Amino acid sequence: MKSILLTAGLLALGGCSSFLSSSSDDEKYQVKVLAGAEEYESAENLHYQKQKYQQHNAYSVSPIKNENINFYSQAIMQDLVSNLQYVNSTTPMAITSFVFTDSDFDETNIIGNQLAESLLHEVHKFGIPVIDFKSTGYIRVSPKGDFILTRDYLELSTSIPIKYVLVGTLTRQKTGYLVNARIIGINSKAVVGTAQSFIPSSVLDGFVDMKSNDGIKLIKG
Repeated sequence: MKSILLTAGLLALGGCSSFLSSSSDDEKYQVKVLAGAEEYESAENLHYQKQKYQQHNAYSVSPIKNENINFYSQAIMQDLVSNLQYVNSTTPMAITSFVFTDSDFDETNIIGNQLAESLLHEVHKFGIPVIDFKSTGYIRVSPKGDFILTRDYLELSTSIPIKYVLVGTLTRQKTGYLVNARIIGINSKAVVGTAQSFIPSSVLDGFVDMKSNDGIKLIKG
């Protein structure tokens, strides 16, 4: 009888030890989950971040064969992706013209506008919803063509669900343009992603502003 009781006691002690070990594991798991919650707000965001790095690797192995401004836009997006935070498939983004660092941030040219256009494609391809805030919401028919885009702010909506904005600056050098890009929270103004690149003049020499046959013309906002 004593032997039976002793065996039962050992089994109970073993079960208690197992329970304590399980509880300890649960506590560790909870700590990991809580630590993760600080970085990712939801399981969907966690999945998106995993998908983000998978796509980042895909960017790394699929370069454009002929170097043009799209090649450098893809490189800028790859750099942004490598350190991007908080942005996911539920946070709409807008892309603005790249402006000159030696201006009042109200000047650009065809290069600054084309960088914005190219990055709009890259951001959309990555899976982040893009808001084209230059869309009027109606088609304007005229003898010169049919249009839906405008740069006249009076024709644009003042209420747009934008969470983040991709902005950038250009610095002119003798051999090309130094490009800095960043993604900013439109309300918090927090920088959540950055990138740098250099576009050589040889890539940009083919750009001609339609309003000037003498080369690249500045556009003031």
